[in-house]
Amino acid sequence: MIYLNHAATSWPKPAGVQRAVSSVLGGTPDAWPDRFEAGRASIAAHFGIAQPERLLITPSCTAALDIAVASVPLRSGDRVLTTSFEHDALDRAVQLAARRRAVTLQRIAPGPLGALLDPDAYASALAAGGVRLVAMTMASNVTGALLPVELVVRLAREHGALVLLDGAQLAGAHPTPVPDLGADLWAFAGHKGPQGPQGVGGLYVAPEVPLESAPPLLGPGFCDAGSVNLPGLAGLAAGLSWLEGRDAHVHRASLIAQLVAGLRDLGAVIYGPPEGAARAPLVSVGFAGSTPDEVALELRRRQILVAPGRHCAPRAHRALGTHDSGTLRLSVGPQTTSAEIDEVLRTLRVVLG
Repeated sequence: MIYLNHAATSWPKPAGVQRAVSSVLGGTPDAWPDRFEAGRASIAAHFGIAQPERLLITPSCTAALDIAVASVPLRSGDRVLTTSFEHDALDRAVQLAARRRAVTLQRIAPGPLGALLDPDAYASALAAGGVRLVAMTMASNVTGALLPVELVVRLAREHGALVLLDGAQLAGAHPTPVPDLGADLWAFAGHKGPQGPQGVGGLYVAPEVPLESAPPLLGPGFCDAGSVNLPGLAGLAAGLSWLEGRDAHVHRASLIAQLVAGLRDLGAVIYGPPEGAARAPLVSVGFAGSTPDEVALELRRRQILVAPGRHCAPRAHRALGTHDSGTLRLSVGPQTTSAEIDEVLRTLRVVLG
């Protein structure tokens, strides 16, 4: 089987991840607190977080985003700035905040074919005043477009707004130390780029960030705010450890370049950054005369797994004009090979006729 759906969840998991999970399940309870401290410290170190206690271990990236949005001290009349790229996990959290806390929600729309967001739009929105929170993904899970995080963080700082970044598509794929991003809050999923099991994620809370409910959760013990998924935590730490020293981000970037070039030669409509531009390790396409579901089904019959549809980001598809049928998304992982990409492209040529 050729698996090209790593943007959803990584597979196969490294053997060390499976061993780490089994070790916790087969271990004794007296070791649990130490395993928590060691696992969280290892994860924090991988992401450049000097204070492990600032990293909250959550059941998922979705849970991390929910906690973050719910914990920001939003007041009636505040504004929340987000984008049209957002996964439902973040989009629903800010929509709920807007309804329950009487704040105004504003979305910045993408450019043609999912190009990077217009920096001037951010500047204008922040200059209008009243923005308490900027909540945005670092990379679109639909197009792979990298959003202008550095610029947005700088602008938000100038206008006194907090920044929440959804790192689901870049954690484990781009080795940027989290504190260097300058964000106040950063959420990630353990089961994607980090190679961990499903059911574990995290939320980094920068020092001195004013929140209403998250600080009590950032306690010194592994059961201060409910049971932690200790097997998941151990597996996540093992997955990140497996990644270290592998230059997996360089490998994935090379595979995506190969894939984009081949898809272009097949006549695909490629959504997102132009060829040669940096992107998350995924590419989203459409083909004239065939729906994404039809192409994905034919590939599946040939033991190639990809992702058709809207990818839990319907607003992005409305902006792209692909809401009716979605797109065909192909995403690579650290164990994907160049030979597999060649085989996928050859098979697509047959499927498309």
